[in-house]
Amino acid sequence: MFHKPTGTGLKLKDKLVQPIELYPYEQRQNLTRLASAPLSISKRCLVRPLDHQLTENYRYMFQKIDEKYKVLDDRIEMFSGLVKDHYEIEELFDPLRPTQEAIKTIGRICCDTEGKLNSQSVVLETSRSLGAGCRVSLNLDEVPSFALFPGRVVAVEGINSTGRALNVTNIYENPLLPMPTTLTSELMEYNYGPTKLNGQPMTIVIASGPYTLNTNLQYQPFLDFINKMKTEKPDVLILLGPFVDQDHPLIKSGSLDLTLEDIFVMHISAPLDSFCHTCPGTNVIMVPSAKDIIHSHMAFPQPPLEGSGTLKIPQEVLRLPNPCQFRINEVIFAVSTVDVLFHLSAEEAPRDPKPDRDRMGRLAYHVLEQRSLYPLFPPARGEVNLDLEYHYAIELQVMPDVLILPSRLKFFAKTVEEVVCVNPGHLTKSQTGGTYAKMIILPSNKEEISSNEVKHHVAERATLDVLLRQSTIDLPNSKNPIIPEPVLLP
Repeated sequence: MFHKPTGTGLKLKDKLVQPIELYPYEQRQNLTRLASAPLSISKRCLVRPLDHQLTENYRYMFQKIDEKYKVLDDRIEMFSGLVKDHYEIEELFDPLRPTQEAIKTIGRICCDTEGKLNSQSVVLETSRSLGAGCRVSLNLDEVPSFALFPGRVVAVEGINSTGRALNVTNIYENPLLPMPTTLTSELMEYNYGPTKLNGQPMTIVIASGPYTLNTNLQYQPFLDFINKMKTEKPDVLILLGPFVDQDHPLIKSGSLDLTLEDIFVMHISAPLDSFCHTCPGTNVIMVPSAKDIIHSHMAFPQPPLEGSGTLKIPQEVLRLPNPCQFRINEVIFAVSTVDVLFHLSAEEAPRDPKPDRDRMGRLAYHVLEQRSLYPLFPPARGEVNLDLEYHYAIELQVMPDVLILPSRLKFFAKTVEEVVCVNPGHLTKSQTGGTYAKMIILPSNKEEISSNEVKHHVAERATLDVLLRQSTIDLPNSKNPIIPEPVLLP
């Protein structure tokens, strides 16, 4: 026997289900949106930001000089303890005090002139506790090899017989952070779990803006790239700013028919919304840039882009700050869209650098050795509005397995101290197509997993290719390389 339902909704297991609002065909909503998939598609990878990430906007340009100096002083003190423990140094001395014996000391590299740092203009600024924050000139004539830049915290050994200059005989490198480890049970679940990778490789694609040619704001290269990703369906798609570049000629000239927010919604958010519904198994990550004119925050570090407000970024997209550190399954990533490699290259003063480390590897090593995603101080003039009050967001919390530093320098992918360092280049360059990176990480070898906690050894498991028109650049020392199909960018 059937009964006519009463009330405003239907009860299903004591839960009230509201009736669906219907529209005439001519007024139908969300014409191209996929309401539901025939099967629930779970993501094979779990993406989680690390703790202490910058998540909210903050007031900048209010930092006091003494607060800024305290941050710099604390960095010297931190490395003082690390260096003493690592090299078994009993005591560090004030480098300004005259002595006829060799001493060991530590401080921050500075330049005593207005120009670029060179071997004749290097001074060492001490901490308040060690040398009252005073500076001493460094004579580096007896040091055969070094690579210094303003802001680098470094320990040195030498003699200051006059009290005016320290004659340096040795420079100590700071100890590196230990490589991360993961519990064996978690590692096996990530790599071989039936709902996770199930023994299959993990594919990660990394692209960095600008995403349109400098002759127009049509974003055709970005649209072609997204369509390519719809075919490839990577596990993770990492998109780095700038998305709407403040240096674009049409934006600088004001020759716009749309608002900046409308440009972003039309050419970035809309294609991403389509991609997220076409590829529900792909994790999408967005990291802003200091050059993003649609970002309300003009200081570095930056909070994430605004969500579903005026920019209408799909809810499926994980918005992260700049810089950021996050985990994809067991793999630790560190990302900064500020061109720290170019800035370090412009300010570095090297002398006969180590032959086993080329220029790009040396620049990436500075980031790892200083445990900071922007170790340069003072920052590049006119490029970075650095706010040291939130310095914790710039410091490396752990040694990353993968370090992503997009730069205007030549793209590269190389292993530095067991860390896979990547410069994916830019998706567009002026009026031509650019490059992006594709990384494939194989599962850990079951036979090599023995202890309760194991290192990830990503550099040995990864194949990374920077795709440039019809060529690829392979990551050296990769096992079982898998070469992806080259992509012709317009």
